[in-house]
Amino acid sequence: MAHIDGYWLLCVTIGLLALTITTIYLYATRRFGYWKRRNVMEIKPIPFLGNFADCFLMKKCPGEFMKHLHDESTGLPYMGFYIFDKPFFLIRDPELVKHVLVKDFDYFADKYSRTDIKDRLGWANLFMIKNPAWKFLRSKLTPFFTSGKLKKMFDLMLQIGDDLDAHLESLSLEGKGKTIDVKDVCAKFTTDLIGITAYGLKVNSLNNPNADFRLCGKRIFDFTWHRGFEILTMFLMPSLIKLVRPNFFGKENCDFLRRVFWENVEHRINSGMKKNDLIDLLIELKTNYEGQDFAGFKFEGDDLVAQAAVFFTGGFETSSTTLAFSLYELALHPEIQKRLRKEILDALESNGGKVTYEMVTSLPYLNMVVSETLRKYPVFSFIERITGDDYKIPGHDVTLEKGTPVYISSMGLHYEPRYFPEPHDYDPERFSEENKQNMTPYTYLPFGEGPRMCIGLRLGLLESKYGLVQILRRYQVSPCEKTLIPMRLDPKGLTITALGGLKFKYWQKRGIMEIPPLPFIGNFWDCFFMKKSSWEFVHELYDRSKGLPYMGFYIFDKPFILIRDPDLVKHVLVKDFNYFSDRYACSDVNDRLGYANLFMMKNPGWKILRAKLTPIFTSGKLKKMFELMIEIGHDLDKYLDSAGLEGKGKTMEMKDVCAKFTTDLIGTTAFGLRANSLSNPDAEFRKFGHKIFDYDFSRGFELMSIFFMPGIVKTIRAKFFGKEVSNFLRSIFWEVINERIASGIKRNDLIDLLIELRKTYGSEDLGGFKFDGDDLVAQTAIFFSGGFETSSTVMSFAVYELALQPDLQTRLRQEILDALDKSDGKLKYDMVIALPYLDMVVSETLRKYPPLGFLDRVAIEDYKVPNSDLIIEKGTPIMISMTGMHYDPQYFPNPEKFDPERFNEVNKRNIPGYVYFPFGEGPHVCIGTRIGLLQAKLGLIHLLKGYEYSPSESTTIPIRFDPKGLTTTSLDGIRLNVRKYVQNVA
Repeated sequence: MAHIDGYWLLCVTIGLLALTITTIYLYATRRFGYWKRRNVMEIKPIPFLGNFADCFLMKKCPGEFMKHLHDESTGLPYMGFYIFDKPFFLIRDPELVKHVLVKDFDYFADKYSRTDIKDRLGWANLFMIKNPAWKFLRSKLTPFFTSGKLKKMFDLMLQIGDDLDAHLESLSLEGKGKTIDVKDVCAKFTTDLIGITAYGLKVNSLNNPNADFRLCGKRIFDFTWHRGFEILTMFLMPSLIKLVRPNFFGKENCDFLRRVFWENVEHRINSGMKKNDLIDLLIELKTNYEGQDFAGFKFEGDDLVAQAAVFFTGGFETSSTTLAFSLYELALHPEIQKRLRKEILDALESNGGKVTYEMVTSLPYLNMVVSETLRKYPVFSFIERITGDDYKIPGHDVTLEKGTPVYISSMGLHYEPRYFPEPHDYDPERFSEENKQNMTPYTYLPFGEGPRMCIGLRLGLLESKYGLVQILRRYQVSPCEKTLIPMRLDPKGLTITALGGLKFKYWQKRGIMEIPPLPFIGNFWDCFFMKKSSWEFVHELYDRSKGLPYMGFYIFDKPFILIRDPDLVKHVLVKDFNYFSDRYACSDVNDRLGYANLFMMKNPGWKILRAKLTPIFTSGKLKKMFELMIEIGHDLDKYLDSAGLEGKGKTMEMKDVCAKFTTDLIGTTAFGLRANSLSNPDAEFRKFGHKIFDYDFSRGFELMSIFFMPGIVKTIRAKFFGKEVSNFLRSIFWEVINERIASGIKRNDLIDLLIELRKTYGSEDLGGFKFDGDDLVAQTAIFFSGGFETSSTVMSFAVYELALQPDLQTRLRQEILDALDKSDGKLKYDMVIALPYLDMVVSETLRKYPPLGFLDRVAIEDYKVPNSDLIIEKGTPIMISMTGMHYDPQYFPNPEKFDPERFNEVNKRNIPGYVYFPFGEGPHVCIGTRIGLLQAKLGLIHLLKGYEYSPSESTTIPIRFDPKGLTTTSLDGIRLNVRKYVQNVA
């Protein structure tokens, strides 16, 4: 009875848990389909996060996130997306942009972003405040930005220009110059400009690296994970504000800005001093409107401080960003830099060497350069609004409900080729007087548009232009070793910010390029969530570090290094093998079939095991195995003959056909068994072989853990072959062993070798390995799985490529038929391995589709990289991207093309060493390379001698790879039309 009660309680608990999860899921997805029901294109959201995953986890900054949405909806006037389950609307069409920002502004007067109402410096500043208070406040602050006021400010700016000259002079930049952080110099300069023009203070950032104003500004825009999440909450997730309690400027900065403001105000009032700056204007407004409430806003207390705070932060950051990115682009384009410098120097000469307001604002090419910088790097790269009332979109049958967040991607429009051809090129000529006239209105929005356009844009432009004049009149800028090319943006930044410091700095501290990691998961997001296969993940890292010998990355918080340079590959795999004799991949030590097989075994056990197993793969042994293979070849002929492929033929899934063939080959050569996969669709060997490489999410996660996260293998109890498959292989192995011993049969195959090794070494411990029990089974298990999978992968991808290129197929078939004709129709070992074009086709297939697309090692001792100061510390995982090197155009021109001629005798000699290694290299090279190639070549001969292959309606072109796969696997299978070959008789 107690047992029944316990079982009942367990069922109820599981039921309640399932109900809870289902309820949460339904709640979190309840609004998905909102846009679809309104006939608005939407990007399919994922539960709980909507379309927000990359941004929420700070993989992309908000500007890049919005640009991605813009790009994903090319050709549409608008599209819908979701943040969590909330529907958002993205406007793409310039005419609709005009309606939202200008013509129908009354519907969109407020921003969607907001901060906690108790955070008055954040809530009440002009940038964030809601209407109608915004309208009143804007009208009162506008007088600060008249032309007259700007001219007076410029006289103050000249003092800071002199400070900039002195600062640069102190850096000793004569001769070859030196590397400096231009963004930091620019930020110091604009901090000092805003200090003097808005606060009337000499804040001395250029002279004092620890100046309070500079430290405050750095903290505001120091996009740590915490600061990044605060900003993300205010701008994209304001519903979480009460929970997160973000502070717009940060608490420490609020305290500083508040103190400085009131000290300044008190000093002005007490001294009677007037400077006609922002502080004076705010004092006047405080005097005139003290005590009056304007829709929740008052000209007193923190509401007053808020205006000075937002002008400080916005004023120095926007201008310094524009100035820094301009210098970056000018460094990359010296001809543009030269032209701009000449314009500046000519203007100075005409002006008697003096810099004036009129001169700076009238230089045409300077204006073009700054305009183009703002196109490529708009400081605030998206515009957001919220509908104040239901709004019917003009010319469309869509009504935006009150409260709908509406976004416009400035960056998306700025990079759209139909508005700005070749948008990634930096081309100031876009903004010549002639070209400006051809620009589509409302596609260039660096400061927004309409009534809510940035109030300080003229001051910001003046600061940036003046900074460029001061720097370029005396200095040249050029890229250095530390220059980011191409530019990478900080994924945690609200504003467009060049990637700076990170909390993960293991590689950066060693002077090694690293890809910015995400919190908790490092660089492993796409792979961990199976959006990309393991080998595609490593390949992408290779492509992102073009031109470097190595680069660093992170899986969770663990530092990994990727080796790219062929000479270093040679060191790791061959010359310095003793430092890298182990793979990083590791199975649970209790999973002996996974841990103790030759592929996974650690040294010194690996070395002993390798030496003992090598004799099975001698030429003499392979020739004997070939006689067994011939029988399976006949089975393949019968299988295809029975498939009814005459006439037009029919579609077949070729990976399955090839896997059946190679399963039967391995069955007979390794186990001495007729596995009968070709004749029996329910054959056990095929069934369990399929399970090993059936990449569902559970199986994919098991193998991913073993190869990339071995630290969790014991926790999740991952099995290298899977529990069910391990049981099957164990059962078959011991049945065959017992039958051999009992009968005395000898076949000189793998089983006989293992029986002999067991007899010789018994239970002797050989470096953590014994020739007994599961350690013995493990060797047949790895030869079975590796033997059938690699060969079938090569065969099926080769046939796929030959189907797409019938001329290559015809040439190979002719070579096969000619060889058969010379040998009286008999297949012989020497014939198969001697066919040159067959070898070229298989080699090129292995280049494009290596079965395992990466190699992994781990440093077993500290290792100094040759000709470098880098020390790879003991325990550091090393990755080499096989596909990365195989697809590198400097080694294999036009790498996407399937071209067997790369491997003819002449071209082979021109392939650099250690850029082509489909089976690995060095002592750890695949022990079964020769048998794998033999199987694949034999299979292709049988497939091609009597049958033709062509794409069918269900053929996937181009191939799509399974993102859950450890090995190179087609997601859709390889479906081809197969028909019997009819030889033309002349």
